Amino acid sequence: MTLWRHGLGPSAADPAVTGSDVDGLLSEEEIEELREQIAGDGTIARFLESWWPTRDPETVLRELLTDRERLARFAPELTPGEIGAVAAEPDGWAPSDIPLLDAVAELLGETGTPAPQAEFTADRARRTRDWVYGHVVVDEAQELSEMQWRMVLRRCPSRSITAVGDIDQAEAPHRHTSWAQAVGAVLGDRWTAARLSVCYRTPREVMGLTGPVLARAGSHNEPPTAVRSSGAEPWRLTVTEADLLSTVQRAVTGLAQRWTVGVVAPATRIAALRTVVGDVPVLTATQAKGLEWDATLVVDPDGIAAGPRGWNGLYVALTRCTQELGQVSVAR
Repeated sequence: MTLWRHGLGPSAADPAVTGSDVDGLLSEEEIEELREQIAGDGTIARFLESWWPTRDPETVLRELLTDRERLARFAPELTPGEIGAVAAEPDGWAPSDIPLLDAVAELLGETGTPAPQAEFTADRARRTRDWVYGHVVVDEAQELSEMQWRMVLRRCPSRSITAVGDIDQAEAPHRHTSWAQAVGAVLGDRWTAARLSVCYRTPREVMGLTGPVLARAGSHNEPPTAVRSSGAEPWRLTVTEADLLSTVQRAVTGLAQRWTVGVVAPATRIAALRTVVGDVPVLTATQAKGLEWDATLVVDPDGIAAGPRGWNGLYVALTRCTQELGQVSVAR
């Protein structure tokens, strides 16, 4: 490198001339040339890859979830049985793995893949990790786990969120009974609850049954107040196991003469019930969540309450109708 002193050399002749040979500072052209040299140097590339390797989020997460020793080290709160269950999960990703993949990608600094031609805006938003939103609306927000909430916040740095949901209808594995439990770990106290105290869909006659069910579910909430009455009182039949299918068939036939009908039952009874009700939908409480019919026939409500979602599932089943509710219980 040559240093020009005492005003001699090209800089004195032409003040616009710059560069390391003139003032000791790299010019824009020299910086770009240096970048090209570094990018094309195989030795540097190999060193960087060994010191800071490019990691694939899916590979990293799969290595963690299938390695019992790593799980024991990084998740000491898990029991040996739980570690074994995680490590034995089959190949492929479940919906619950997506927040984990998102968190790993964030830690690795993944920015996305090259954009294809004629890409839609929604596709670009899904592909590009640095795509963020000024405001996010979350429906069925009671289903989100803590990891899923963190995934939402990564896409909404402003923390401007409208979340809508019924905490008593949660179907997710977590057992939150209040919004404070659901969002407190992620949002702290920076949120405000606005309770919908009025029910427009379910009639007053049916909502009158839900208080004890919510109490059995461990809810801290009062059921909403129905704004209307259908004039049809809920009814309940108790039959033997042998008479269950024929009773359901007659009940559905009668209801279908007046209303649109849906049947809600435990998962173990779905197949048999579908053979006797024709085109009438037969669903579990989980499948029925968010749906409504004029009339709902709840089959084996005790079986629903004994299921994975317990009394919360029964609360969902009872509140699917807009006019009439019937229940067929099985004598035990």
